[in-house]
Amino acid sequence: MGEAAQKAQGVEIEIVGSITPEWSFAGGLSYIDDERNGFDNPTTPKFSLNFFTTYDFPDDSQFSKFAVGGGLRASFGRGVDSIRGVDPEDPPEDLGFNGIPETVETINGVAVDQLFDADRNFRVDRLDSGFLDFVLVDLLVSYDVSESLQLQVNARNLFNKYHLQDNGLTTTGAIVGKPRTIL
Repeated sequence: MGEAAQKAQGVEIEIVGSITPEWSFAGGLSYIDDERNGFDNPTTPKFSLNFFTTYDFPDDSQFSKFAVGGGLRASFGRGVDSIRGVDPEDPPEDLGFNGIPETVETINGVAVDQLFDADRNFRVDRLDSGFLDFVLVDLLVSYDVSESLQLQVNARNLFNKYHLQDNGLTTTGAIVGKPRTIL
């Protein structure tokens, strides 16, 4: 099989600031046009968005030792249309996606047979936009114990959304994004 011709170009915008002295935010948006052999590259989302905001309660508040925050991470527009039409009975070699052990029954709560056939071969015809395009919600709460010690709890992927990791569609498998994580 010949070497793949790939071309990628795009733009990224980031913004960081404060709405009030207590309320800050950070966010970014990127657009990437990534082509491989004339088709949209299925491993790269066209649009990625992240936004996070934090509120530190004012010093004169009864909650002055607390801060809360929340944000979104989103990914849209993977070039899966270029592989959805692939005949699942005769997929090209570079879409192998094989090797899920027989002992694995679910991936992040989704039955393996929804994405793989009986021989554990990845089925490109089973890709759906809910797995590829996603919005994740993250939260945080912190408490200032002292000037030099802060306790913080983070919840990432709060709603435990089953999703594809950014750049997680490879020639050897689909890399599933992390499930809900509380740190």
